[in-house]
Amino acid sequence: MREFRGNGSTIATLVLPLCLLVAGAATGGAEDGAAEDGASAILRMLEARVASDPLHADSWRLIGRHHHRAGNQQGAEEAFRRALEIDPQNIALHFDYGNHLSDSGNPQQARHHYRQVHVLGPESGYTRQLVERGIVFDDLPGPPSGASDPANLGGGPDLLQASYQIRAFDHTEETEQRLGHPELEPTLELTPPQRFRAYVEFGALYNSNVTLAPISRQLLDADADSAQGFLNPEFEWIWADWERTRIGTLGRGYFTVNESNLSDFNLASFQPGAFVERDQLFGRTDLSGRIDYVYSLDLFGGERLGDRHAVTTSATSLRPDGDLVHLFWTASFSQFDEDGENPQVESLDGPAHTLGISRFFKWDSRWIPASTLGANVESVDTEGADFRYAGATVHGDLTLALRERISFIPEVSAGYRSYDEYTGAVSRDEVVWRVGGRLRWDWTEAMSVSAVAGYDRFASDNELFDADRTQAGIVWTYLR
Repeated sequence: MREFRGNGSTIATLVLPLCLLVAGAATGGAEDGAAEDGASAILRMLEARVASDPLHADSWRLIGRHHHRAGNQQGAEEAFRRALEIDPQNIALHFDYGNHLSDSGNPQQARHHYRQVHVLGPESGYTRQLVERGIVFDDLPGPPSGASDPANLGGGPDLLQASYQIRAFDHTEETEQRLGHPELEPTLELTPPQRFRAYVEFGALYNSNVTLAPISRQLLDADADSAQGFLNPEFEWIWADWERTRIGTLGRGYFTVNESNLSDFNLASFQPGAFVERDQLFGRTDLSGRIDYVYSLDLFGGERLGDRHAVTTSATSLRPDGDLVHLFWTASFSQFDEDGENPQVESLDGPAHTLGISRFFKWDSRWIPASTLGANVESVDTEGADFRYAGATVHGDLTLALRERISFIPEVSAGYRSYDEYTGAVSRDEVVWRVGGRLRWDWTEAMSVSAVAGYDRFASDNELFDADRTQAGIVWTYLR
């Protein structure tokens, strides 16, 4: 099949130091960023938001929450009071302010704000939490009209998850990881594969929004552009081989390092796993089946964001002419450390299922563009109602040979996500699309250098979920 191969000791010598270097920079940078000005990157972004829009009550509320967690009682008090002046009927604000006052030794003042939670939102998740804590009021009237509940308007946790992928939002990773990435052309493989397969991608990028990582998304749209270094190593080791059946272990990772003022958004994802695969020849068509399991530990700014488990079952057919069809089904489960104030609405935990198919077309002449077309459907059943969705995506790319060793590879994808159970007044359904490309020079058989550019877009009528990202830079790729 379409595999990446190489000498185990050579690749390990390259991959392991790079992994340790970038992972260390990610965690060390987070400490430096936290020390700088005594504030996190999220807090700085919130403060920038209220500087440009001082009447944004929910930003003041989130600033109060950050100061409360940091033990800055005066800063929390000032932020909560500012928010109350702007929006005195904000249910989440009364809940957070009440918690702050209770923890600060002011139970009577806290009870006043808890009472407002009951008055403004008797059926809200915040009221249910108070009832579970035994904080009840029996003499209250029904809720007045016009009460605003930011939890029902898209507020809640500071980080909002966008998807379950690491590098891309459209599931093209699944096909790339199985087939050996676009840098490889498929060939009919009848001999047993080498025991070690490796792929390493690293580079320097400009990223217009480092808060928009594929495993999490910043709630607020603020300036967060940064120069960014990244490393994406992948390797597989076959430790048992019975003719055309193989069992082995795998390891993947994705690491980014941003400028110091945005080091709280350094991403580190460690992904160990295992696989079993079998090839079978039917006539002149090579059919391969595979099952792999991957555990992922994700960290943002050196702090654990959560972990994920994923099992992928795939089947791939390869003809002698190079045409290839890849079908996969992935079942995953994510567990995020932050479930929000109201997990039934805000939690990101839960299973996801993705079914996808891709077709690779290769022609006899290298001057006729090779191409890939694919589609997938996805169902995400999170515990939080605001994050359950069903979606579908189509994607494609071309490989245009400009010269003997120079190729241009444009790519595009478009999809739609439907959040039928979203609790807010403004729909958060999204049109998700991506355009990009790379100009690649094949330096050697194993190494290539590319100039890359891409644009990701989440288009939603709900401004709290509308986001985009532009990336451009230089990428080095090594594979065997």
